[in-house]
Amino acid sequence: MRRILLLLCLLAVALGLAACHPHPELTAPAPVIRRVEVLGVRVPQRLRHCRPEPEPLPDDATVSDIAPHHVDVAAAGQDCRTKLGAVDRLLTAAERRAGGHR
Repeated sequence: MRRILLLLCLLAVALGLAACHPHPELTAPAPVIRRVEVLGVRVPQRLRHCRPEPEPLPDDATVSDIAPHHVDVAAAGQDCRTKLGAVDRLLTAAERRAGGHR
């Protein structure tokens, strides 16, 4: 009889301690990925390279050499900016089609 009472007391203490134990917080399950889209953007070869910048003028260049050289340098820079803008438009259009955000 003592053993039964002792067992019941221990069981009561164990249940009391278990009730005080903090329960883990339940979190919402992770969202399930149902579809994956890969952006297949093809950048044309002509947009992958810029016009080369002209070589620097030699030390003995004349004043009449400077203006055409300056025009060539500006044209090379404009070529790169134009091509980069075209690539950006391609990527932006592909992101919009895929529902992406910018």
